[in-house]
Amino acid sequence: MTVMVGAARRDLLDQVLRRLPAGTVREVPMFGTIAVMFDESMLVAARKDLCLLVRVTADDAHLLARPEATRAEMGSGRSMGPGWIRVDPDALQDEGTLDFWVAEALRRQAA
Repeated sequence: MTVMVGAARRDLLDQVLRRLPAGTVREVPMFGTIAVMFDESMLVAARKDLCLLVRVTADDAHLLARPEATRAEMGSGRSMGPGWIRVDPDALQDEGTLDFWVAEALRRQAA
């Protein structure tokens, strides 16, 4: 199922979808984002500002050391806690960076 969104966010979602292995994929509008569900588990969500919310394993300190990564927040100053990372939209222009974050989300799901 494809959700109607602006062209830039649609492009980001399409880039994520191209990186997924075979499986059941759905796009779900959720809290101002478009979440990508893979085999009924949320992998990532594209926000209006074109950052990517990535669901990773709870032991994510090493991922937060990356320059493009910060702890995801639900509004100003309200951390989503371990396992939720916001990836800067400028960094996502690099295909290798996007590959890395999609792989991390798939790794969490496989655990």
